[in-house]
Amino acid sequence: MSAGITLLGPVALVGPDGPVHLAGRLPRAVLARLALSTGRVVATSALVDDLWPDAPPARAVNALQVYVAGLRKSLAAAGLDGALATVAPGYRLDVPARSLDIARVRDGRRAATAAARAGDVDGALVACRTALGEWRGEPFADLLDLPFARVAATAWQTERVELVEELAQHALSLGRLDGLVHELEQVAADNPVRERLWGQLALALYRRGDQVGALAAVRTVKERLAEDLGIDPGPELRDLEVRILRQGESLVGGVAGPARGVASSISTTSAQTVAHDDLQVGSAQVVMPDGTVVPLVRVRSLIGRQDGCHIRVRDSDVSRRHAAIVASAGGHALEDLGSTNGSYVNGVLVDRQVLADGDRIEVGNAVLRYHAVSP
Repeated sequence: MSAGITLLGPVALVGPDGPVHLAGRLPRAVLARLALSTGRVVATSALVDDLWPDAPPARAVNALQVYVAGLRKSLAAAGLDGALATVAPGYRLDVPARSLDIARVRDGRRAATAAARAGDVDGALVACRTALGEWRGEPFADLLDLPFARVAATAWQTERVELVEELAQHALSLGRLDGLVHELEQVAADNPVRERLWGQLALALYRRGDQVGALAAVRTVKERLAEDLGIDPGPELRDLEVRILRQGESLVGGVAGPARGVASSISTTSAQTVAHDDLQVGSAQVVMPDGTVVPLVRVRSLIGRQDGCHIRVRDSDVSRRHAAIVASAGGHALEDLGSTNGSYVNGVLVDRQVLADGDRIEVGNAVLRYHAVSP
């Protein structure tokens, strides 16, 4: 366990000499809530709402102050003295990025993307593997009775699945199948309608010489899509099944030519398959933390908490009208609308940023995924 704050498992604080005691569940919740918004002020009222979502006690603010005082001592013991500041209208946690596991994951994903774009597939594979090593179990495992923790846990579990898919894409392209099938089987079992993941599993099985197992994997996801969502698989998965049946030569060895689409272009979620047929050429879509797909069919799509927003995010850290995705020449751009906590693209604070396929949009504690839709 790396020194610092860990959220990708039970919430913990670790110092140079090992774990640092946190006096109770609610102090851990305060630490987790502030760590999710590192570098940004979290209002006292938001913390009270997150700690006591049903009915705050009469002296909730006083209790919060006691928790903060205790956290300051614990942070100092972990070598993070002065990291927790009182800043109107609440508190701000400032810690080095390398001391926070979720920040290390974001750094790892950026490194993997940069390596892949530079043609260093080995480097991308290593970066994905390193980032995946940050998970120690279910994120926020000891706080899942709190709504803010459940939302964040769902987002970070989705992040892990996406990382596994990225790792599988690189491993398949390099022909490295050792352990890949087992890893994909474990993750696919928890994500029964995620087409890209199941397609990668089928391809890995086929390349390992198991045609029957590969066809069974395709059949399994087809059945779950029909039973759970009432839809058929997308064209990439259908094409993969045909290639496996015909023992297509393009499926053997490293991913190249048509087979590359099978490994990397299978829809991130089955819901995307539904939306794809309704979208116009050149349009795009946003995948929400729970996997819901929102087609971008407007010139300007508002992101925020209020009912009128086209992309509604239920998170107290998200402003009522937080940001907008606007159509631009050849694609879309994200514009911050003067939000309290800022808008981020791939971990970078932005005022306006042109979006590329696969970009991560971060508003409050929510992570959205932008996908361009090809003709």
